[in-house]
Amino acid sequence: MYMPKVIVPVGFDSGPVWPLEPADQPTCYEVLLGDGSLQLTEDAYLVWATAMLDRQAHAEVRFNRADLLKLTTGDERIPDPEVMIEKLLNSKILVEYDPDDPARFLQDYKLHLLAEGSGNTKEHPDTFRLSRRGEVVLELYHDAYAMLRGMPYVSSMSVEIQTYSKALPTDGTFTLDELSVMFARAVPSIVATRCGYLQPS
Repeated sequence: MYMPKVIVPVGFDSGPVWPLEPADQPTCYEVLLGDGSLQLTEDAYLVWATAMLDRQAHAEVRFNRADLLKLTTGDERIPDPEVMIEKLLNSKILVEYDPDDPARFLQDYKLHLLAEGSGNTKEHPDTFRLSRRGEVVLELYHDAYAMLRGMPYVSSMSVEIQTYSKALPTDGTFTLDELSVMFARAVPSIVATRCGYLQPS
């Protein structure tokens, strides 16, 4: 059965940019992308940021373009959400991908961390926790967590997954394809909880 591609934001949220002189509105909203930045209008920024709001849908790996359109439709600050979503996809600060066929996505993007690791627990030794400001916001299966730890030091997510796969025993462990799908399915939650952010590789 065909499943719609998931959609996630790309870039580091630098927030509103206010002028030095008193003003009623920010000059723009800035998202850092690669070695540059994009200055977004309010409606563009709202659509981009809304792509992180539904944490439950991201956890279930089902948040797609239609969901984003539904969340942004009816907001008077966003005159044409459908057109804006398309513009942000073309600007590469939104990306759609198939989490069950993620090879191209994992090659094209790298992941930077924003969270603190909080380890595992005696009761649940197979899952590891990520925290923001001392609050646990996400738990990952230990293989996904192990791959996540290496992500800041490589040129793409794909490189770290391949490195991790090669270090595993040859018998009774996940294949490279299985590890790739595992991590690709974790990415929406990592981004939505602000535990990490994507950048082009």
